[in-house]
Amino acid sequence: MMAHPILEKWSNAVNSHNLEEVFSLYHSEAVLVATFSPNPLTSKDLIKDYFENLFTNPRAGVIFDFDSMSTQDLTDNLQILSGLYTFLKEENGVEVKVPARFTYVIDNSQEQPIAHHHSSQLP
Repeated sequence: MMAHPILEKWSNAVNSHNLEEVFSLYHSEAVLVATFSPNPLTSKDLIKDYFENLFTNPRAGVIFDFDSMSTQDLTDNLQILSGLYTFLKEENGVEVKVPARFTYVIDNSQEQPIAHHHSSQLP
């Protein structure tokens, strides 16, 4: 499976800690159910705060397993992308890998295409 262009942009922005690039991918009414947050993030301010906090971790990053990805085309522009990725972070000077699953709702007709993003640690 090839990588999806939006997920490539998102991954590159997360891995380079580029807050503005990550933030620019989320629609103004997007919801982020984030891996490391107990509550759904239902505003752009909350989403921005989440990534600002994530990027304080010097090794914060993500590796997609694009072979696990499934794409559902709902309309010409609306897609659901699901699969697996691994978050990287540092705890007490040691790199920690956190396996997780994702679901994105992407509206390819929008300049800010991520309408919904759910991410949770694998059980």
